[in-house]
Amino acid sequence: MSGNSGADGTATARLGDDFFAMVGHELRSPLNAMMGWTQYLRMAKPTPDQVEVGLEVIERNVRIQSQIIDDLLVISRLNSSRSRMAIGRVDAIAVVNNGLEAARLRAAEMNVEFKAAVPRASAWVAADLARLAQATTILFARAIELTPKGEAAHIEAKVVADSFELTVKDGALPSILQEDPLFQRPNIPPTLRLTLAFHILFQFGASIRIRNLDESWTACSPSRSLFGAARGTAVQVAIPLIK
Repeated sequence: MSGNSGADGTATARLGDDFFAMVGHELRSPLNAMMGWTQYLRMAKPTPDQVEVGLEVIERNVRIQSQIIDDLLVISRLNSSRSRMAIGRVDAIAVVNNGLEAARLRAAEMNVEFKAAVPRASAWVAADLARLAQATTILFARAIELTPKGEAAHIEAKVVADSFELTVKDGALPSILQEDPLFQRPNIPPTLRLTLAFHILFQFGASIRIRNLDESWTACSPSRSLFGAARGTAVQVAIPLIK
């Protein structure tokens, strides 16, 4: 028993280290942008146009940092059971369809094709409508962001046995991924937003799996590090159906 406890403690500590490293990375990026432009505006003699650009960059990164802090607070509340969700009967298919409209616009802006296969029938699950919409939006946005221009991201929703199943796959090219035996794409760290999406979905009894290229699916869980998902080209979520 003591050996298992030691291993569990080590795994938990590693998970905490991974999480803090991820948060530190995400907080540093907007801070660097704001600090760089603040120093430039103070030390240089910027033109009015340069001042306008600098202020826009600072404002944009303030919003990004505000979103990061909001996400951290939500994850904290979810982990401590202090987040009150309005759990009710939600049509997951309708949530997906609503999210697809905004996703298609974003994909068009990034010159990415966005293919979706969604059935017309309803799929009722026990969930918080707003939070489920938030989680699916995060998954859609991630797939689009990781898809090279001119390629396609894929969304498939279906009912399998007693579950609603959503598979979100980005259009990463095998020729690019195979250059790295670990399929780790450069400059694509695990994101706090993805972690938030997983935490929300776990609240609804979801099971989540990730896959890299043609490898087998790997299950994720709240007690296991989710950071391998950053390397996955596909995320599959299954939520139990209700009558």
